[in-house]
Amino acid sequence: MKGWYESFILLWGMLAIGGVAIVLQCMASKIQGELLVECKQPAGTKNQWIKNLRNKFEVCYELHIPVQDVGGFLDRYLWEYRYGNIRLHTWESMGIYGAWLVATYFGVCTILALYTGSSLRVYGVYCIYTLVLLCMIFGCDLLLQIHAKQKMIRVYLLDYLENTLKSRYENQYLYPEEQEEYQREYFEEEERKEENHTMSEREKIELIGEVIEEYF
Repeated sequence: MKGWYESFILLWGMLAIGGVAIVLQCMASKIQGELLVECKQPAGTKNQWIKNLRNKFEVCYELHIPVQDVGGFLDRYLWEYRYGNIRLHTWESMGIYGAWLVATYFGVCTILALYTGSSLRVYGVYCIYTLVLLCMIFGCDLLLQIHAKQKMIRVYLLDYLENTLKSRYENQYLYPEEQEEYQREYFEEEERKEENHTMSEREKIELIGEVIEEYF
C-alpha cells in the first residue's frame, strides 16, 4: 500500500470520485432546469408529474377535503419526485455527497501516510489535490445554482397551487351556490350598465337633433 500511495495510484481514485461527483452535479442541474421550465407554466405543462400533482390537489376538493397547509402538501409531493429512481433531493445533494467522499478518501490516505511513514512531499501533493477537488465541487454547486433551482421549483408550484388552483377549486366544489349567485349578480350588473350606457347614447342623439333644429 505504501508503494501505491507514494506512486500516486491512490490519488487517481480520489480524482475519479471528484470527477464523478461533478458529472452528477451537472446531471442534477439539467434535471432541475427541465423541471423548472415546466413549473413556470404549470397550467399548460406536458410534465406528467405536475399533472398528477394538479389532479391530486383537485381530488381533495372534490371529496370536500380542503388543503389547509398547501406548503406541506407540496413538500410531501416534491419529496417523492424521482428521476432515474433517485429522489430530487438526492440529486440536489450530489455535490455534498461527492465532497464528503473526497474528504473521507483523503482521511484514509492521511492515516495510511502516518502508518507507513511516507514523506511530507507526497502528503502535500494529496493535500493540494484534495483542496482543488473540493473547490471544484463547491464551485460547480454555486455556478450551476442547484439549490437555487430547487427553491424556485417550490416557489412556482406553491404560487400556482395557493393563488390559482385553491381559490378556483374552493369556489367550484365547496361554495358552488355562492359562486353562481355572484356570477348572476355580476352579469346583471353588467347588463344594467349596458342599458344605462345605451340610454345615455339615445339621449345624446336626441339632444343633438334638438340643437340642430333650434339653430339650423
